[in-house]
Amino acid sequence: MAGESAASVDANVVIEVIIPSSLGEAYVDLVGSRQAALTYFVRGGLRAGRRSREREVRLTAFVEAARVLPVPDEDLLRYYVDANRIASELGLGRGVGEDLWMIAQTAQHDLPFVSHDRSAARVAYATGLTVYTLLPDIEADYARDAERLAQQRDRRR
Repeated sequence: MAGESAASVDANVVIEVIIPSSLGEAYVDLVGSRQAALTYFVRGGLRAGRRSREREVRLTAFVEAARVLPVPDEDLLRYYVDANRIASELGLGRGVGEDLWMIAQTAQHDLPFVSHDRSAARVAYATGLTVYTLLPDIEADYARDAERLAQQRDRRR
């Protein structure tokens, strides 16, 4: 995933890439030449995981080749509040959980988002991020979410 532009990559995709798996290979193809960008929260999750020595070597190489996004700052809080509001309006608040921080940091750095987590992809898309995913039927979810958010906005008027 090295290239001129970058895409924020969810931990679930990183794990598939380092296993390696056919799903990981499909994600590498999907994002093309974009460099993987790792949020503060993905890096923490990857460090906490347990894996074989072989996979640890592949993970270390992946992280070294990635763009590492900076430690969160005050500006990130605004993006988190936006992502949290959208997740709540979609009824996904608890389902997205800590991924809201990853989505917020991705939005803060104006990067596309790569995930194989349906709830995270839906919230990221609804916040205006470009989302790369191989999840089946996600476009139908996006359409339902847009309708639900529009109804929420209409009620607030």
